[in-house]
Amino acid sequence: MASLIKEFSLKKPIVLILCLTIVVFFNSLFNGYSLDDELYALSPTLNEPSFGKFAEIFGTATFYDKGPDGYEYRPLALSSFLAEYLIFGKHVGISHAINLLLYLVILFQIYLVLLKLGIETKLIFISLLLFALHPIHTEIICNLKCRDELLMICFALFSFRFSLEYFLKNKLRYLLYTFIFMLASLLSKPTGAVFLITIPLSIICCLHFNIKKTLIIGISFAAAFLIYKVMRGTAIDVIARKLYFHENPFISTDSFVLNISTAFHVAFRYLKLLLIPAPLAFYYGYKYVDIAYFSEPATLISIAMHLGLIVLL
Repeated sequence: MASLIKEFSLKKPIVLILCLTIVVFFNSLFNGYSLDDELYALSPTLNEPSFGKFAEIFGTATFYDKGPDGYEYRPLALSSFLAEYLIFGKHVGISHAINLLLYLVILFQIYLVLLKLGIETKLIFISLLLFALHPIHTEIICNLKCRDELLMICFALFSFRFSLEYFLKNKLRYLLYTFIFMLASLLSKPTGAVFLITIPLSIICCLHFNIKKTLIIGISFAAAFLIYKVMRGTAIDVIARKLYFHENPFISTDSFVLNISTAFHVAFRYLKLLLIPAPLAFYYGYKYVDIAYFSEPATLISIAMHLGLIVLL
């Protein structure tokens, strides 16, 4: 009985957070389609859903410009919509419900990971509540195109949790799960590669250091990344896609110094949005941030803040 009470007390915080998140984002279920949804939810590949489409999705590029050449490879993100349409049919409300459900799974996984890292429950509750209800996360829930981000983070967190299980219990099946979910994260969106570094670093910083186990986890991540690169290289013939100014303002200058100063300025804007989430925008590309110089106050403040964060770590 005591163990049941303890387990329930551990789950109460996350249950409350999940319920509040559903209340806050419930109105997203009534949204329609929006910018970039033609990449996934409205992709021509899904006009006639069939099981044979899965092989096509994993064997070719998932993003196309006006020409025949594909330039991106995120097969699990597109496959999630194919599976959805095969089961439920094409209903935008269900698509939005799945996005919200994935966000709830992400919150639950973060909670479990932080518990395993030994973080105090009260601190987890406060930080996760702020994370769950932060206005800056509105886009990732409400925009169906962001399904790739949700899946990438969701699978990476599963990989994180199983890597902790392997580290603490030394059972090989957890290492296999770690590898599988990391590969799934990369196949959802390649920016999941950031977890290849952050997961081992988190284990080293929060748990006792074990070079052998950490190295083995790192090798499983390297294997997942290598398999992803091989699959991507097989599916996509284009080596590099031409970017336009409205997609990346950095291409307007060949100056490395200007690129670095602008990058710090962009980082400052994002840090500001974390602290003061206003004004929010539906698009953070063209004209949101202009080319910035090192002499600008925002750039200097950004450099100081990031150096401070490095020192604190």
